[in-house]
Amino acid sequence: MCAAVAILLAALFASPVHSYHHRGTVYDRVDQEAEFSGFKTMMRGSRIVTLNLLYRGVTVFVPENDAVDRYDGSFSEELVLYHLASGAHTLRLMTLNGSLESGHVDNPPLWVTVSNGYYVNNAKIIEGQSNYVGKCKRNRTMNQVLHVVDEVLDTLQEVPYTKPTAYDFLEHHHRWKIGDRKVSSFLNRIRFHDRQNLFTRSGGHTFFIPVDDKIDDHRLQSIDSYIIDAHVIPHFVLFTRPTEKDFIFETASNGDYIYIVVALTRKNGKDYVKSHTILGNTDHKKGEILAEIVRGNIPVANGVVHLISQPLGVFDRELKPFPYLPVYYKISADPTLNTTFKLGRGRVNNIVRRESKLKTFFAPRDSTWPNYMGHNHQELSRVLSKHVVVSDKAYSMSKLEMMSSRDGGTTLETLSGPVRLEVVRTNGTYYIVWDRNRMRVSRPDYECSDGVVHIIDGVFATPKPRVLLTPKYSFWKMLKDAVA
Repeated sequence: MCAAVAILLAALFASPVHSYHHRGTVYDRVDQEAEFSGFKTMMRGSRIVTLNLLYRGVTVFVPENDAVDRYDGSFSEELVLYHLASGAHTLRLMTLNGSLESGHVDNPPLWVTVSNGYYVNNAKIIEGQSNYVGKCKRNRTMNQVLHVVDEVLDTLQEVPYTKPTAYDFLEHHHRWKIGDRKVSSFLNRIRFHDRQNLFTRSGGHTFFIPVDDKIDDHRLQSIDSYIIDAHVIPHFVLFTRPTEKDFIFETASNGDYIYIVVALTRKNGKDYVKSHTILGNTDHKKGEILAEIVRGNIPVANGVVHLISQPLGVFDRELKPFPYLPVYYKISADPTLNTTFKLGRGRVNNIVRRESKLKTFFAPRDSTWPNYMGHNHQELSRVLSKHVVVSDKAYSMSKLEMMSSRDGGTTLETLSGPVRLEVVRTNGTYYIVWDRNRMRVSRPDYECSDGVVHIIDGVFATPKPRVLLTPKYSFWKMLKDAVA
């Protein structure tokens, strides 16, 4: 906190920041001067932005022409209005406020940082071209201020959302421009530990949200309330560019027994956040975790969100020695899976044995197969292929249950193509629902060195019992075939 106050005081009382007046209005400058032609293009067709410049006392953040050329999105009215703030704010006034209300009431505020210059969100203000004060063109009683910035200001919202908090982002992340990234795993842990208020509270804070990609079952179960708190820096809104690198900030996980701090850093042109667990216990190891910021600087009503590659404060699980064997040997050695192993001879067993990625094997017990022996061997081999998933992660039952809760089921890419199923838990027992057939998971989560095996009381196929070839049946079948 002292460092932040020192920076602010230095900015206010060191060399004065001059504002300059000109006879031309802000509207005239934007409309007529070549250096603002990019912003004029952004404004084109927006009657609301034009009316604001003509009639209201506003502060305008005009991106440089090069910044407009670099921007690869579309210039919606909400985006252009995000470059206007209510009221006339010189640089000196902006530093006192800390944030400015956007020209569009639904947009997040514009966050101001003073650190080796002036920043609004993650864009730097070009001081030599800024602090221009002019009269409102159609209302001479009002002042307007123009600042030039080196980036287009973007809410990163695909679909506008009214003053979203960090928790709104978590619940509706599909409405933001974040590609195919998802954050459902972290959201579920926040709900499980009842930490929603940490992400909804007012003020200005920094939120680090891990994406689903690297949250395996071990990491998922390790995200408790202490770890969730370590993903929030209270009372500081830290955008990547203006934030001092390797400067330590205290997180909300700052108790007497668990104490985690973080710092932003930059390596090889990429931004990272580094967590350091200073005080820990058996469940929270001391040490550092480095996570890449894969999509940063997302402004929200109560601060800024950064999407990160993995959870902070959670360390990889230590490798477990014997008896954790490969999936292939578990299937081959289990006396209740003889039929499954025999049906897998050839393609399935070869893939399970040789594939270096992780395997999830839904292995039917021997007692379930008789109802399907009416299928020929080739059909049964294809059926068994639907029970094996090979990917970068192994799917525990708790993970599958969570995935199923999102959309009433989940689709897994098996050796035989996509399979849609749902995992539910009743009275402590897991069940798999496939094609409206409910089958019990008799032994879930048998850990292996290269994946996990779930022994199930069912098969992902339509039952087809073997027909007994009695002499009578053979006679009539022979007649039927002769007629055919």
